[in-house]
Amino acid sequence: MYVDSEQFTSEEYVDKERVAMILEFMSGRLAYLTSTMTIDDRGPSILEIGSGNAWMCRAAKANYPVARTVAQDITDEAIDHCPWVDEYHVQDVEDLDLSETFDVISMTHVFEHVPEPVETLIALKSLLRPAGKVFITMPYRPAGESQNMRRADWESYSYLHVPAHLQYLSERSMHAIAARAGYRVDFWDASAEGGDACEVHLTLKR
Repeated sequence: MYVDSEQFTSEEYVDKERVAMILEFMSGRLAYLTSTMTIDDRGPSILEIGSGNAWMCRAAKANYPVARTVAQDITDEAIDHCPWVDEYHVQDVEDLDLSETFDVISMTHVFEHVPEPVETLIALKSLLRPAGKVFITMPYRPAGESQNMRRADWESYSYLHVPAHLQYLSERSMHAIAARAGYRVDFWDASAEGGDACEVHLTLKR
């Protein structure tokens, strides 16, 4: 679906005010994520999964011009629009062959598209530094839906809501997935966008 269509030329991705707002958010989250890490003068190293325009990489470069930034996606649509990315890999996550580890692995509205979330997180473990963080934002429920939805309401939209959204995860589900993959949930918040989106931070179990 995404390989066969263009996404990143829409107003949602090019509007200057929206881009500025996204970068401000990403810069703030990056500062929070790295606040407990020991970062050298070059700044944090970033791996962005399902990156598209690679907002986290862009925020890293804006704050640390020599930061190491690597991006991955299944389509090459955005490659020529991301000069802030040092390396842009077009391949499946499981096929990434990188001989380095990263302070932050970022997935912005990606995890809801992943068919095997446990396996995806396991594939990323060897790429995360021991004190590193996995940063995830994703839809928490269909946009604009009531928090008081009945079970029948949830069952009725299924794939009809957004064809490429494979799942919406509760906090309990995220904790279970993380544990099975060898992580712990350090941060969970489902208040963004009026309760339609959530943010998760994962670290490796020790």
